[in-house]
Amino acid sequence: MSSQENASFEHQGRPGKGQRLAGLMIQYGVGVRARSTCFINSVDENYFSDA
Repeated sequence: MSSQENASFEHQGRPGKGQRLAGLMIQYGVGVRARSTCFINSVDENYFSDA
C-alpha cells in the first residue's frame, strides 16, 4: 500500500466520528443554519374553558 493510499485509509478508519461531530453541531447549533422549521400545534384547552 502506498503512503497516499495509507493516508486515505487512515482518514476513513474511524467511521462515525464525523457523524457524531455533525450530530453535536446540529444539537448545539454550532456552525449550522436552520433551513426550515416544522411547527406542531396543539389545542390550548384553557382558551376554551369557561371563565
